[in-house]
Amino acid sequence: MNIILKAKWDRFWKQDLDTILFKIMCVTNIVGLVAGLGYLWMVDSVLPENMDVCMFHSITGLYCPGCGGTRAFQALFSGHVLKAFYYHPAGMYGIFLYVTYFVSQAIARISKGKVKGISFRPVYLYIMLGLILLNFIVRNILLYFFHIPTL
Repeated sequence: MNIILKAKWDRFWKQDLDTILFKIMCVTNIVGLVAGLGYLWMVDSVLPENMDVCMFHSITGLYCPGCGGTRAFQALFSGHVLKAFYYHPAGMYGIFLYVTYFVSQAIARISKGKVKGISFRPVYLYIMLGLILLNFIVRNILLYFFHIPTL
């Protein structure tokens, strides 16, 4: 039994990166959907309205690199795309990239290679990190130097 699992595991990792990512995304889409619906239920019915749980913000008074991410997802799931982009642009970029990549890979697999899906490139992650860093710097400059709260 152990040898069979090891062989399947080895075969899984010998596939190309796009195939591995697509399979992982298929599983995480299901888990994410269930978790997201549970989260929305919890936020709407259990958690208080203005909950400040960011330890970084509580200790330093500055926004953390992820500040606004939760608000962005809440706004997006409520249908407020521009508001979600305002709260955290990297989150919107990530969702757009995730959906585009997943759909293109699904179409490539359904068409059996007749339509080519986009491939993963590290530059996508560098753009995401740049957006997170830029968001962090701009929000904290506005808060610290100009006393303009952005969230």
